Amino acid sequence: MKFVNEIEAQAPAAAAWQLLGERFGDIASWSSGIDASQLDGELGVGATRECRSSESFGPFPPSVVREKLTLFDRERMELQYEVEAGLPPFLQRASNHWRVEPRGTGGCRIVSEAELTFRWWALPLQLLLPVIMRSELRAFSAELKRAVEGEAACPTSTTAEIGA
Repeated sequence: MKFVNEIEAQAPAAAAWQLLGERFGDIASWSSGIDASQLDGELGVGATRECRSSESFGPFPPSVVREKLTLFDRERMELQYEVEAGLPPFLQRASNHWRVEPRGTGGCRIVSEAELTFRWWALPLQLLLPVIMRSELRAFSAELKRAVEGEAACPTSTTAEIGA
């Protein structure tokens, strides 16, 4: 199953990339659903991010998720990661491909293409998941848009670390 999400932000593409790409390990600084995050390894392909949440996201229970970067391209402002650990039992695989596209008006478009592979016994969830996740995805998108636009207005470099 594929989820495509596009967010139009009134901020330069560089500000969006700074938040999503250069501060990949710092998602806890702007996403209210993540309590703590940490980057293991040098930023680039092979680095992993660990995210801890105490809230559920749709049918996904609170957890610790470990994501490994499989693509990291500063020039094209895109990255992709695959979840290595922390998936709920009904999922076999999950990945997300992000890209930031400059817009002629000085703004940008942020595109996320998430792919979920369900275990055979959970295939009926494919029909319900978009309905269950709709409000959470809307809230996450609004939060990301605010963070990107805020990054453009006032760049920061804070880091939230697991266990800190």
